[in-house]
Amino acid sequence: MRISRALRSLAAGIASLALLCGCGSWRDAMGRTVSVSMPVARIASLAPSVTEILYAIDAQDSLVAVSNQCDFQLAAKLKPKIGNFNRPDLEKALELRPGIVLFAEYAKMEDLDALEKIGVKAVVLSSRDLADLSATIRLVGRIAGRVEKAEAVAAALDRTVAEISAKVAAVPKERRPGVYLEVDGPAAIYAVGSGSFMGDVVRVAGGRNVFEQKPGPYIRLTDEDIIRANPEVILIDHPFQYKVGVSKRPGWSDIPAVRNGRIYDGSDYDMVALNRASPRVIQSLREIVRLLHPELFRER
Repeated sequence: MRISRALRSLAAGIASLALLCGCGSWRDAMGRTVSVSMPVARIASLAPSVTEILYAIDAQDSLVAVSNQCDFQLAAKLKPKIGNFNRPDLEKALELRPGIVLFAEYAKMEDLDALEKIGVKAVVLSSRDLADLSATIRLVGRIAGRVEKAEAVAAALDRTVAEISAKVAAVPKERRPGVYLEVDGPAAIYAVGSGSFMGDVVRVAGGRNVFEQKPGPYIRLTDEDIIRANPEVILIDHPFQYKVGVSKRPGWSDIPAVRNGRIYDGSDYDMVALNRASPRVIQSLREIVRLLHPELFRER
């Protein structure tokens, strides 16, 4: 796992170096080779996380359209709409004529091809872990012509990761709680598996994702899967599901997290900040480490 992260970080670094050397070609999150003349004056975002990055690096004036789900900063809601999350409205793309449309991971190849056919560049940004997110912020800075600001934002994320990693470094492995991170349920239960920045937040904050060996960033589970995993902490990261209801699910009463009252929901941390790969993940890191290791923050 660590080797895999290191290789991804190295690849991201090489891509960033190529961009800094004036090359406008790299491989995006879908494995496509893309070539872009930068900076791009007219940018469209099809993901709330991407829109948040653009606002964070002061590139909002270049943002000519957003997805229907983009709502932060608040001014983003007033921008023209170009489709739903990762699903472009081709008629709007023809009307607004952005120079580039930025997607989050897991876009559909047919949508990317459709945009390219009408002469609009399409790029899928990656955020498999926090190092990947940091590299993506820098890449968006190059695309938008906000290199210095993007560097400052990415460096702040890097510093926070280093600071929290140092804080939890003294916590022995056996005291790092097993964490179950639920992103949808309860009728159909989905949790964070491997290859998600949300799982990396848990790792950096001194936890252990109990489903980190399951392939795929977001995986469907049964109640029995979770009971067998026996998590010590449960993070509920989707709206309209609360810790009281989770604690009463049939068969869950013997799970350590339920037994010890270590179920956390949107009343304990900002779930939107956690589930978007944006600079606000800094806030999530600080919130989650306090939930996992309150002993590190007690007055001495």
